Amino acid sequence: MDTLKTESQSIISIKRLGIILTSGLILYGLYLISRNNYLLFHGLVEVFSIVVAGGIFMVFWNSRRFLDNGYYLFIGIAYVFIGGVDLIHTLGYKGMGVFPEYDANLPTQLWIAARYLESFTLLLAPFLLWRKLKIYHVTGFYMIVTSLLLASIFFGIFPECFVEGAGLTLFKRVSEYVISMILMISIFLLYRRREFFDQDVFRLLIASIVVTIGSELSFTLYRNVYGLPNMIGHLLKIVSLYLVYKAYIEAGLTKPFTIIFKELKENEKELWQHRENLEKLVQNRTHELQQTTNELMRSNKELEQFVYVASHDLAEPLRSVISFLQLIEKRYQGRLDKEGEEFIQFAVNGAARMKRMLESLREYSTAEKQLGALTQIDTQLVIAQSLQKLKVMIDESEAKITADPLPEVIANDTQLGFVFCHLIRNAIDYRSVETPQIHVGIKSLNGEWQFSIRDNGVGIEPQYFERIFLIFKRLYSEVEQPGDGLGLATCKKIIERDGGRIWVESTPGEGSTFYFTILKNRSDQAFQMPIIG
Repeated sequence: MDTLKTESQSIISIKRLGIILTSGLILYGLYLISRNNYLLFHGLVEVFSIVVAGGIFMVFWNSRRFLDNGYYLFIGIAYVFIGGVDLIHTLGYKGMGVFPEYDANLPTQLWIAARYLESFTLLLAPFLLWRKLKIYHVTGFYMIVTSLLLASIFFGIFPECFVEGAGLTLFKRVSEYVISMILMISIFLLYRRREFFDQDVFRLLIASIVVTIGSELSFTLYRNVYGLPNMIGHLLKIVSLYLVYKAYIEAGLTKPFTIIFKELKENEKELWQHRENLEKLVQNRTHELQQTTNELMRSNKELEQFVYVASHDLAEPLRSVISFLQLIEKRYQGRLDKEGEEFIQFAVNGAARMKRMLESLREYSTAEKQLGALTQIDTQLVIAQSLQKLKVMIDESEAKITADPLPEVIANDTQLGFVFCHLIRNAIDYRSVETPQIHVGIKSLNGEWQFSIRDNGVGIEPQYFERIFLIFKRLYSEVEQPGDGLGLATCKKIIERDGGRIWVESTPGEGSTFYFTILKNRSDQAFQMPIIG
């Protein structure tokens, strides 16, 4: 493994040495060309800069659909306009003959215009990192600025930069220093945002700007456009553009993830971070919810125990109260005035009602206790037993009760018997005619049995359909109809606890139909059902 690593490092070192030697030979060749034909030398340098500018534009423009990072697209759009000004600068260079009516001042002005455009671009670009760019607005902006610069140069508005026989103007020299200062600020801004760049790309960008500053400073020294400082400035420009090429074009084409899709890596990293944060949040919320659920279950259990104990313990003194009230009623019958006898009767009835309420409250509180096992039972038998318990009430009301052929179900017979007893009792209690007509129906649905108890009683207003299943909620007073407001609430608790539903449909004056469902298939046959009473 160490041998392979050493060989790999040697290959890289040889490759770098080859690049350095090749670059040195190219620069030396350009130097020789400049000594023999400066115009050709200048043309080659500027063509290279124009090609690089166009290449940067092509790479990032064609990648715009994938780029959320405005930095690269902004650079790409700007460089096509910078390259355009450089092209006109090349054509206007002294000796090209494209603009014969202009002297060496024209290409110098175009050079300064292009460098201002480039320096301000590099200054603004760091502020656009990870921002979505409005490309047509940027393109329009650069088109307007470039047109204004060119118009000011060709119409004589732009300040003079070179005077034949005298050399560079003060404006030209000051501009080179200003441009260099702007480039130094852009280096500072890039350094502060270095985490957004690939390490190699960042180094190449910084190096290219540093070399560009050296190029600009050399351009403050020449006295004619063919002078040595001018040549050194153009050679440094070649080096700078080569670094730009390495940073933007070569890396963008050979290592696309380095530049174009680096933001996708960052987005992915950010997404994973958000996912980890979300998972932690879910874990915390789940833990909190579990704690809340446990606390609620504990509170409910304590409340159920309290209700059960309270209803049980209150029953004994209440029996004594009822016994003594009945004894007073019997012993002092005829010895009290009418008002006194009414008072005793109210007390007896109130105590009897409290006794019924305590019994119903105990039944409701134990509806959640797991005391009875699910078994396969014959619903016909459960109905028969329920009717036997209600025989006296049925006989007194002369109620007519019919039933469909009922299936066998998996349930607890005591619990199911309570539901049938209470719904049939209610149908009799809330009758509106002399002879109550009650029918027990059955319907097979997908995965459950739907039972129905239909009557011809007084009916219920729609706004009370939900209320009647709440604890201690009654539609009528104790004088109008007997009851304690716990029966339907207990039925609801039994049915829903076993995975079913219970509801009512009714028309006032025509009767009501109560429905409840029981699941057909149960995977846990040992599931415990509560026992009432």
